[in-house]
Amino acid sequence: PPPAGQAPGAADLGAPIVGPTPGRAQRVSASLTVEVRDPEAVSRAAREALELARRLGGHVLSASVVTGDEGNATLTLRIPAARVQEAVVALSSLGRLASQQVQVDDLQEQLERLRRRARSVRSQVARIAARLESTPLDAETRAVLRARLRTLREELRELRRGIAATNAEARMATVQVAIVTPDALGAAPVPSRLDRALDEALGVLVWEAVVALALLVVAAPLVLAALALWAGRRLYRRREEERLLQRA
Repeated sequence: PPPAGQAPGAADLGAPIVGPTPGRAQRVSASLTVEVRDPEAVSRAAREALELARRLGGHVLSASVVTGDEGNATLTLRIPAARVQEAVVALSSLGRLASQQVQVDDLQEQLERLRRRARSVRSQVARIAARLESTPLDAETRAVLRARLRTLREELRELRRGIAATNAEARMATVQVAIVTPDALGAAPVPSRLDRALDEALGVLVWEAVVALALLVVAAPLVLAALALWAGRRLYRRREEERLLQRA
């Protein structure tokens, strides 16, 4: 039987879901929209999603549940990256899957750069510290080396924080779940690519019309002045022709 809150005809996703590559630091994010039968099913599905996050070793970043005729819930979960595929499959089964997106961004190169720089800085710190302890130095040189040592140690602390933050980002995936009813899903349709293209084209046409109108407003006095000058010259030539004919 379908899980609690599952809409009739819910899709059975058999296709594999994109996930992190074992052994590499990667940022994984997923977003899903799940449709359930009614507002009561929204609350039930939201509770199941929150319980799933805890069961998989994750936690909730944010949660918003709206009741009423067009009930909906928006959840942001942090799930261990190694179990994100399991989480997406389970969340998709809460109802009829309306949309799904999984994105993986590689962080391994960034992590390796931080690690290489940290090794270089540690080596420099060790050399300078050893020189300060074992080598006779004049006051000026000693002051310069101590200042350099402080700078390197501060950089090393920043690098260690960066490495820790990158590892933390790679360990946990961010999963956003929208749970909606059929009415709520229909009330705010996601614009298609064609709709977005038409909107952009309409915006361009409107902008061109505004520019043309502005040019017309600026040029209108000049056009009127040119027409008046042309009419005046033509009237003057006609009068001159009539005067010459009268003399003849």
